[in-house]
Amino acid sequence: MKVSIIIPLYNKAPYVRRALDSIAAQTFADFETIVVDDGSTDDGPEIAAAYPDARLRLIRQDNSGPGAARNAGIAQARGEFLAFLDADDEWLPNYLAEGVRLLESSGPEVASVTCGYIEYPSGASTENVWRRRGITAGVHRIHLGTSPSLFVSMLAYMSPWSTLARAEVIRKWGGFYDREKCRYGEDATLWFKILLNETVAFNLQPLACFHREASGLSNNLNGSRPIEPFLKDASDIEAACPAELRDLASRVIAIRAAKTACVLGYWGHWREARSLMRQFTSAKNWRLPYHAPALVCSTPVGPLLGAAWRVVNNPLVSAPAHAVSRRPTSESKIKILAIVEATTVNALAKNVLEFQRVASELEQQSSDFPGIELSLVTFDRASSGSEARSDNEFVSAARELGVEIDIVQERRRFDLNVISALRQIVAQRVPDIVVTHSVKSHFLVLRSRLWRAFPWVAFHHGYTSTDRKMRLYNQFDRWSLPKADRVITVCEAFAQDLARTKGVARARVSVKHNSIRPQSSSVAEEARALREQLRIADDERIVLAVGRLSREKAHADLIEAFNHLRATHPDLKAKFVIVGDGPERDNLETLAASLGISDRIIFTGHESDVRPYYEFADVLANSSHSEGSPYVLLEAMSIGLPIVATAVGGVPEMLKDEDSALLVPARNRKAMAAAIARLLSDEKLAKTLSKNATGLVATRFSPEAYVRSLTEIYREVIRGRARRGR
Repeated sequence: MKVSIIIPLYNKAPYVRRALDSIAAQTFADFETIVVDDGSTDDGPEIAAAYPDARLRLIRQDNSGPGAARNAGIAQARGEFLAFLDADDEWLPNYLAEGVRLLESSGPEVASVTCGYIEYPSGASTENVWRRRGITAGVHRIHLGTSPSLFVSMLAYMSPWSTLARAEVIRKWGGFYDREKCRYGEDATLWFKILLNETVAFNLQPLACFHREASGLSNNLNGSRPIEPFLKDASDIEAACPAELRDLASRVIAIRAAKTACVLGYWGHWREARSLMRQFTSAKNWRLPYHAPALVCSTPVGPLLGAAWRVVNNPLVSAPAHAVSRRPTSESKIKILAIVEATTVNALAKNVLEFQRVASELEQQSSDFPGIELSLVTFDRASSGSEARSDNEFVSAARELGVEIDIVQERRRFDLNVISALRQIVAQRVPDIVVTHSVKSHFLVLRSRLWRAFPWVAFHHGYTSTDRKMRLYNQFDRWSLPKADRVITVCEAFAQDLARTKGVARARVSVKHNSIRPQSSSVAEEARALREQLRIADDERIVLAVGRLSREKAHADLIEAFNHLRATHPDLKAKFVIVGDGPERDNLETLAASLGISDRIIFTGHESDVRPYYEFADVLANSSHSEGSPYVLLEAMSIGLPIVATAVGGVPEMLKDEDSALLVPARNRKAMAAAIARLLSDEKLAKTLSKNATGLVATRFSPEAYVRSLTEIYREVIRGRARRGR
């Protein structure tokens, strides 16, 4: 076992599933999760116990504080490394992978690695603040020449939710402070001892999310904070401190004491502030940060200055209760208006319709889930003078689900005349939030200025590059997406690209891989009939590809790979079935004919129900040059079909090479052919990969977890807009 994740849980029912979802979404999979219920009085423990991940176990104890809860988890942890996630916070998908990589590459002398994080509700990253305070990426060791201010900054930003550490080091220094049910600063004593004695590493990249709006004692905006344990009793620090660093440690403590005194005096507790100053500081500390203001705050003048400052800078403190905007609660409905450009039930449409289906089920089954009232807007590009087509596959599917859908007439792909119709629909629906799913819908919300009046979440599913005009349209996101309250994309690779090329602040991008229901219904009879219809012999092996025939899907690479497979394995009886349609079909058929393998390749065109193809196929091959979180892989994983895929975009975040799939470099046709040959010839390997992939569907890609996490994002965005409006 490489990593043990420990979550202290006390009355965090509204948030614990979000934390667990972020663990399930990790691209690094060799871990266990230990949730320690610290005497919760809500249903948080039951939510954790019901979470569908075999790697999770729940232990219980009487309420003893977060330090004691983490220590209880440490006692049962089996991992080489320990990670600590608070139940109201979350990690980005590559948090563990990056932490493990850095610890292993830095050598055994490095005790821990602390990454940057994004603080909510502001959405601000710690990276720039760390740089200003002298924290740099890489390995650090405290020594005689270390600045006390740098030490204080490192100590301040070593947080449980953002620090991965070697288990032996955590145990060596006694774990977390757990006396007297301590609920504040229980981690600082541990990090202090580690900084004094060990080598540590910092990674400035934000990989964790700290939700200040969901925290309890960490939210110090409306009152004084408790005094940290090592300021009440510094004996633990003194006992662990090397002799040569004692003077440095005393100055660090003096800075923390002065800062705490400032806060105490600001909130009226000037006598406690004075006691701290007398205990830990002296005239020789006058050059240290916070010393001068702490002297003022530790007199009766401090509370007066604090009161005056609050009046000037926070007039809302005294605002009457009725002035606070209503926030969505678990009992209230969230009205969502989604703008979707689709005529068939493609991957995008599946995402929207499945969200509504699962949300309806959760509303009936769970008392903690808010009602969702979804309405849709789509477009019809009917020819001049013809009636609007309201019977396409997507519209019919939405109406069968009971979703109200408005159809806007347009003359071309980007018809700005539809803006007035869109505004009218939104005015009639009065949604709590507007959701968009494509470059076009993003741009329409921007140009219509609806983003100014309504909270807006924009989904980024990746880009198609059908023609030069579409590639130009994709650039519209440079103007649109930075205006969205939140952008949701399907993989970390896309999130980084949006920050790099579209100007979207990384802190405002959430990564949510797509989800899928386990496929239980048998279609064996349909598969047999289809096989006969396609004239596929019983002894012929089937390589399957499913998806739109567009350039980025790189079906030409697959055809070349299949041709190479036949050349290197002449005795192999196989056919290649390509399910899907699109602008590249003619080019692909021409390529197959030029290679002389048209008789071995079957183009089926678009199919509404692909399950029979998965049923009779032996291997699914995916050769894309760009991918997010492809449904075709999820469908194959769910049904237990072995997968060969290019390691692009979000694919390595979903599947692990040689464990749940075979992953090959993009554009490497020989590697693709060799991987397909392995799965066709090695039945044991094929079964192992498909079994592991199927297990991932239940633990990492469940629709319920996906819908809950999306709903929580919508609520955060609505609350955030309400605060800004107020």
